[in-house]
Amino acid sequence: IVVVRSGAYTADSAIVTEIYNGAIAGFDMVLRPFQIEAKYLAYTLLSNYVLRDQLILSSFRAAQPHLNKEELGTALIFYPPLLEQIAITNYLDTKTAQIDRKLDLLSQKATQYGKLKQSLINETVTRGLDKSVPMKDSGVDWIGEVPVHWKLRRLKDIGKSIIGIIYSPDDVLNNDNGVLVLRSSNIQGGKLSLLDTVYVNKEISKNQTLKLGDILICSRNGSRHLIGKNICIDERTLDQTFGAFMTVYRSKYFRFISKFLNSNVFESQSSLFGSSTVNQLTINTLNIFLVALPPVSEQQAIATYLDEKTTHIDCIIATINTQIDKLKELRKALINDVVTGKIKVV
Repeated sequence: IVVVRSGAYTADSAIVTEIYNGAIAGFDMVLRPFQIEAKYLAYTLLSNYVLRDQLILSSFRAAQPHLNKEELGTALIFYPPLLEQIAITNYLDTKTAQIDRKLDLLSQKATQYGKLKQSLINETVTRGLDKSVPMKDSGVDWIGEVPVHWKLRRLKDIGKSIIGIIYSPDDVLNNDNGVLVLRSSNIQGGKLSLLDTVYVNKEISKNQTLKLGDILICSRNGSRHLIGKNICIDERTLDQTFGAFMTVYRSKYFRFISKFLNSNVFESQSSLFGSSTVNQLTINTLNIFLVALPPVSEQQAIATYLDEKTTHIDCIIATINTQIDKLKELRKALINDVVTGKIKVV
């Protein structure tokens, strides 16, 4: 049995092939091959000449992306003799397994660097740069001990939390002549992403107009793990605004606080903003978060240090991800070239 995932956003992710016995989910389709080797069919469905050149997903014509059986049924495939199909399958099993092992190792490496980055942030925003200074108990479980001269402060005492704007479909423009509304999708991997943008024709209050150093936080989302993701506003989105499911934290200590908010604070405090019905970080909850605050000069030194170190780690991760992307493309090209006969295996 070849399983085809029909609830997908792109043709590339729509063909998720497996050979197995058992039940299927509601968004899956099953192909029961006859007069053709099942694994050969699975590889063929992953080839560019099927995915890229023949399938036009219903996602381009409906709100729910999917691949239907009529579209899949119209795909034309190359059909070699059975023994050649088996030879092709065996060859691709070996070659793709080699590539997959490399992909797994690279993914593990990227994950380890991500953990290293998180550990570095967590330790530095709670212990500082000078490990020789005397320590004291902060009284906060997740923070633990902090330098004796740091002061424990609530976020509401050192800054201001602001909820984003509410807008209607009538306010949304079909071009970028209006005011950009930053939403959860504009924060990807701890960075600003402008691939998915919304512009509105609406009067924006001074309070809800973005300023340099504002910390934009995802405060409401269907996925609990996305609550708390945040970025620091720079010149690229200065004077724009943000949506109602977002919160801005505004403070003169933004350089240090932005590092603090990218530590494990949200993970450790997740019980405060998650429930069975809604995942949200309210302003009241954000305001009572405690932070161990060093003197301003030390804050700046910590922020500069973390900027340099995390940027270096991010570059390493980006290089690894580039290698992963290239291997994935190589895997696709290999499958395509073999099932179309460009690479002879017999």
